[in-house]
Amino acid sequence: MKAIEIRNKYLNFFKNHGHSVIPSAPLIPENDPSVLFTTAGMQPLVPYLLGEKHPEGKRLTDYQKCVRTNDIEEVGDNRHLTYFEMLGNWSLGDYFKEEAVSMSFEFLTKELGIPVDKISVTCFAGDEDAPRDEVTAECWRKAGIPDERIYFYGKDDNWWIAGEEGPCGPDTEMFYDTGKEPCSKDCQPSCDCGKYVEICNNVFMEYYKSKDGTYSKLKQQNVDTGMGLERITFLLQGKTTPFDTEIFEPIMEKLESLQKIDDIKKYNIDIFTVGSDWRGYFDYLNEYCQVIYLDRTKGISSTELRNRKSVNLGIIGAYDIVHRFKNEMKFVGGVNLIGLYDEDYNKSERMALKESIILYKDIKSLYSEVDAVYICVPPKEHYKYIKNALLSDKHVLCEFPFCLNEIEGKELFKIAEERNLILMEALKTAYCPAFCKIVPIVKSGLIGSILSVDACFTQIHGNKINHQIELASGGSVNALASYPLLAIFKILGTDFTDVNFISKFNADRIDIFTKFNVLFKHSIGTGTVAIDAKNEGDLTVVGTKGYLYVPAPWWKTDYFEVRFEDINKNNKYFYKFDGDGLRYEINNFLECINNKVSSIYWNKKEILSVVSVIDKFRNNKNIFEI
Repeated sequence: MKAIEIRNKYLNFFKNHGHSVIPSAPLIPENDPSVLFTTAGMQPLVPYLLGEKHPEGKRLTDYQKCVRTNDIEEVGDNRHLTYFEMLGNWSLGDYFKEEAVSMSFEFLTKELGIPVDKISVTCFAGDEDAPRDEVTAECWRKAGIPDERIYFYGKDDNWWIAGEEGPCGPDTEMFYDTGKEPCSKDCQPSCDCGKYVEICNNVFMEYYKSKDGTYSKLKQQNVDTGMGLERITFLLQGKTTPFDTEIFEPIMEKLESLQKIDDIKKYNIDIFTVGSDWRGYFDYLNEYCQVIYLDRTKGISSTELRNRKSVNLGIIGAYDIVHRFKNEMKFVGGVNLIGLYDEDYNKSERMALKESIILYKDIKSLYSEVDAVYICVPPKEHYKYIKNALLSDKHVLCEFPFCLNEIEGKELFKIAEERNLILMEALKTAYCPAFCKIVPIVKSGLIGSILSVDACFTQIHGNKINHQIELASGGSVNALASYPLLAIFKILGTDFTDVNFISKFNADRIDIFTKFNVLFKHSIGTGTVAIDAKNEGDLTVVGTKGYLYVPAPWWKTDYFEVRFEDINKNNKYFYKFDGDGLRYEINNFLECINNKVSSIYWNKKEILSVVSVIDKFRNNKNIFEI
């Protein structure tokens, strides 16, 4: 959700609840000598908080540009800014605590879609100046916040005033749980560890603080609600800071342009290439090097991507990954989760209840409501469900491995092509930023001709190994080989000449460890996979001039290195890996649907090559046992 959407949602929500939308005030206060800048939306409203009648009524809402210096020492973390936009709504002697809490809760959970279990709140603990705020705490209990997520703090945390004197009062703050691990057993919203981020604040202004430090009651009870736009935006978008959002995009672009110039000078760059949809944008670099605009892949437009139509999506399969998939969907625009189907109704009922997903008893009912499906059943069932979905004219995103039989795989892609449908494999690494940079760097010739690709993905499941075997419809090759094969086929291509396997089988003839070699005319790809053994999960690409190294876990990388004989030439590359990584594959799936093009990140030929290797293993081709 973009910042402008959040702002509009906020203003419209409170407008629909009887609030008048008022204009933003100047940054320089007109009649307030207590502060240098407008630090909060309430400052221009001080006369009305004190009892003067506002021409627009008793209920107001707006957005206010603010400059705040009283918490400047906090600037530099992932949430504090000196200049920001505050969304606000006020009650000037009208509603008070109960209605204020109710509206804030409704906006957060209904309009913004924040799960209730992500919200914790704080209330004023009370002191000699004002009593403990049990009234507000009870309002939160009625809304659905349990006692264990209601905290009481003193004036330092739950009392608000803009300056040294003026209208003030106890407040209740709403915090978003980012999902970070607690800093300690006593971790709570008052911590600065970053697990809890304040997203909204209701100030109950019923006091006036005088210059001498004494408090007196105001003529009327007021409510001042504030929500930092930049902060709520980055949280809803799944970013780590406000600077990663579109709000700061122009600034970051300018900084990036300066960095580009520095890099061109530093590395003596002769040619700079970029897509043709950026034509003219980088002309300023012509002073430093030659700029070439390359034609984009036909049918792909960044403008179209930004304005894509919403896709209704259903999930087939009640497995643990549903939780992660559903959570990652929140950070991708243009997709609506419609519901869930699984043949095991009892299992799916439990999951649907847990994840708050609509449950469909039959698959045809689900198909009638969706444009596309995400399939996360065991691989032995992939063919059946993919084919059924395609024949029902639904786009398909299916978990890896795509299927277990090469002939069946080709059949499925043929059906998709005949019906003009998107068929993709949900192998998240293929779509992640860092890996998408690795491939062109390697193919550029920077490290010379490629001789080998060596990738590893191992796990120890111990007493859970039988469950893993069931999920994967087999052993280590079925469960994990797709990842090393992704790296091998993306870097070395798909024209392999042979493949052999070295495996350790258990008593049930399930491979618990396999090392495979994919042979090419002038290179080799080696993969190591295991479900009951452990090795370093790294990736190495060997070239004639140097090598590329990706540390474990390479499939979730946000960092890799290019290394040479001369260590002075070594370079490190950093790319963000947000959340669980699934958002990248979901985003590309939607792009492909909206633009009616197949994925350029993980294509049909590459997917079928993986299926071919797995098929050979399942048919006991070139297997050496240890």
